[in-house]
Amino acid sequence: MPTCYLPNNAIFIHVPKTGGSTVFNILRLLNMKGDYCVPKEPHPTLDKLDPRAFKFAFVRHPWRWIISMWRYLTLKKRARGLNFGDYLDYYYQEGKPMITPLVYSMIGPPGARIHYVGRQENLINDLQTALRLAGIPYEQREFDKLAGIRSNVSARTPLTYRMDQEKMVMELEKPLIDEFYR
Repeated sequence: MPTCYLPNNAIFIHVPKTGGSTVFNILRLLNMKGDYCVPKEPHPTLDKLDPRAFKFAFVRHPWRWIISMWRYLTLKKRARGLNFGDYLDYYYQEGKPMITPLVYSMIGPPGARIHYVGRQENLINDLQTALRLAGIPYEQREFDKLAGIRSNVSARTPLTYRMDQEKMVMELEKPLIDEFYR
């Protein structure tokens, strides 16, 4: 899913695994796709975007993000047979956060944030807010048709992990959790 350049000098920044495909599909339903989406650099960092543009993005709770990423990689056969616990051990082996730095590279650090950051868990309403703040008109009835849409429907592969692994993720990703989920 590429970053989308929208009318009124607005940019949707797609942070991976935060509902970007759903946003892209909604923008297409609203006739806002076409030439606006640029596939050259699917997930550009903030410093590569027009500083004058109204920028918006979505975040996802880090625990749900890591589950979604593991499921995605499992479906794409890229997880190399790792169960979820092994995946957590592999990606967090250095004891450093994985998701928070990625998100901050795309939405800016606290104090230097893009214009609007919505939550994947409230995708439809937050997308409407972003479009409204950007001054982009849309038909409310088109959004009304989307009631009940789910932004992440995937096979429910069983998760096998230790409770200390979940605690570790929550501690390492604490800045992002505290900012958007407290």
